[in-house]
Amino acid sequence: GLGSNPNQAINRFMQFERKLSRGHTLPETEMYKTILGGALRPHPNLQLIINNTIAELNGAEKKGYMVLHARIEPDMMRQNVRVCTDKRVMNMTDIINMLYEKFPEPPVSAVLLVFSRDIIENEEANDKQDDDFHKLNSHNLKILNELRENGMWGGKVKVVEAGSRMVEESGNDFYAYYYNFVGSIVNFFIAVQATILVGTEVSTFSTYAMNSRFYRESRENYFYRPGGLYWMSPPNQTKPHRFGC
Repeated sequence: GLGSNPNQAINRFMQFERKLSRGHTLPETEMYKTILGGALRPHPNLQLIINNTIAELNGAEKKGYMVLHARIEPDMMRQNVRVCTDKRVMNMTDIINMLYEKFPEPPVSAVLLVFSRDIIENEEANDKQDDDFHKLNSHNLKILNELRENGMWGGKVKVVEAGSRMVEESGNDFYAYYYNFVGSIVNFFIAVQATILVGTEVSTFSTYAMNSRFYRESRENYFYRPGGLYWMSPPNQTKPHRFGC
C-alpha cells in the first residue's frame, strides 16, 4: 500500500509526525487535524453497521461503552520482541486487572473487545508450537472466552466482539468476503465514539483511534503498560500521542 518506495513514504510520515509533535502549524498539520477530527468518515453502508452496533452497546439506559483493544495476538508476541518491551503487556489477565484497579465500579454498560480471534484460534490449533508464546496464547484465549461468556465486573457489564461479526452478518457479500479488513474499519469508528478507549501504544490502531478522539475532545483514553493504565490525553495535554513503536 506504500507504492514503489515504501521506505521513503515511511520516512516522510515520520518527519511529518515530528513536526506535529513540535507544534508546528503548517498546511499539512492542519489538514491532518481536520481529517482525524471528523472529516475521515466511513461509507454510508458501514456507518449504518456502526450506528446499529453503538446503539446495541449503549443499551436502553445509554450508560456508554468501553472499547478495549487487546493487541495480544501471537504475531505481536513474536515480532520485534526487543522493541518497546517496557510498554508491552501481553497477558490478558494483567490487562483486565488494570481495568478493575482503575475502575472499581462499572464505568459503562458494555465492553467491546477488539482483537483478532482468527489469529489466536489458529495459533491454538497449531500442535507444532509449544513455546512460551503458544502457552500464553492458550491462556489468553481462555480468558477471552470467559469474558465473552460471563462479562466483567461480576457480570454487570456485557462483553462483546463486534466488528467482523457485524460485517459478516450485514448481508453485503463484498463486506462479508473482506470481513477482517472491513471489520477493523468498523471497530475503528466504534472506538472513536466510545465513552472510554483502552489500548496499547505499540499499536497504530490504538494510537490513531486515540488521536482522532483527541481532536474531537474525547479525553478518556488509556494505554495499558506494565505498571498499569496510563491516561494518554488528560485535559492539559496539548499534543496527540506520537507513535514510536
